[in-house]
Amino acid sequence: MQGYSLLARFLAPFVASFLLFDKNKRKGLKERFGYWTPISQSATQEWIWLHCASVGELKGFEQLIPLLKEHFPTINILITTTTATGKERAAKMADAARLLPFDSLPYLKRSLQKINLKALIIAETELWPCLFYYACANKIPIFIINGRISDRSYKRYQYLKNLLKKLLNKTELICVGNEQAASRYKTLGAPPNKIILTGSSKYDLEDPHWRTPFKVNDLISQKRDKRIMVLGSIRPGEEQIWFPLIREFSQEWIFFVAPRHPERFTYFKENLRQYQIEFDNWSLSPKPFKKDVILVDTIGVLRDLYAIADLAFIGGTLVPIGGHDPVEALARGVPIILGPYVSNIQEICQALAESKILFQTKQTEIKSMRELLSKNYDGLAEICKQIAFAHKGASQRIFSLITERL
Repeated sequence: MQGYSLLARFLAPFVASFLLFDKNKRKGLKERFGYWTPISQSATQEWIWLHCASVGELKGFEQLIPLLKEHFPTINILITTTTATGKERAAKMADAARLLPFDSLPYLKRSLQKINLKALIIAETELWPCLFYYACANKIPIFIINGRISDRSYKRYQYLKNLLKKLLNKTELICVGNEQAASRYKTLGAPPNKIILTGSSKYDLEDPHWRTPFKVNDLISQKRDKRIMVLGSIRPGEEQIWFPLIREFSQEWIFFVAPRHPERFTYFKENLRQYQIEFDNWSLSPKPFKKDVILVDTIGVLRDLYAIADLAFIGGTLVPIGGHDPVEALARGVPIILGPYVSNIQEICQALAESKILFQTKQTEIKSMRELLSKNYDGLAEICKQIAFAHKGASQRIFSLITERL
């Protein structure tokens, strides 16, 4: 572990030099070296530490945190993330939010040594060797929730089996979302008795009757007979399929283009111009919008934007990412269409297939997506909502399992 830690410490300045060129990624760079502003005024104040990658994974903590706060009323919540965007969102959910330091023991010690940590709860696949080592050395129990391993990560992890086996054996519990994830964790060396199928707490939604802050007439100056399409969490590369279709279907649809990451807003803006598509910017253009294409260049509105949609595309499915969370769209009664890459959302796809409303292309080509865009999706709202809310309950199951072990 010392060798890995030294290598990580050696590489950290080089990684930081690349981050300096991105205004979003250079935010809080000191925190990545362990220079945190103090978060605890008392050595006896206990904290539960939650860690995840970014905004998408934070959803898995939304319903878990209130349960933890109610059960442990004197304990504070610390959330660390690996992105500045994630940290901004986490600050609204926890008593403190920081960027996770680079994975080297001196940086972790510098940031954490004065914090009295009761437990570490890690979301999904954030398997950092020094992070695990630090927690074990300080007798901090480790829990993995919403455990999943994407196809791409699974191939890479085959080369790290011995290291991963040691890490996974240090956990108290690995809560997984589906059978495939359970199988993959076992293959990588996790003790079978520590793996429990709980479902994913990312799919726990607040209430089927969310507020609807957006109204069609407030956002669109004249809807006419056009339907509304949301391209949710769209990734680079997916515009090669969608932007030609936007030009082709501009007489029938109004498109909201919502990139997955803020640092990609400029990328999609430039590509819209390259495809000679006129568009409004969510953050700059006056509302109601006059154009039929709106670039959603802000964070935090996608969940509510689905409320006015007739159809949604789930990003990360036309490129080998594995798909982002479709439940927020389904819970609003919005049918979804998908590309072929769905390894991250297989349980939802299975439920959609069983209900005969899985609308998915098998190829990454314009023709296949054009056929889906031309379908009639009327009358599917209720069944979409049923599928979304059938996946509730994981947060309570995970909470019970964790508290039994603390």
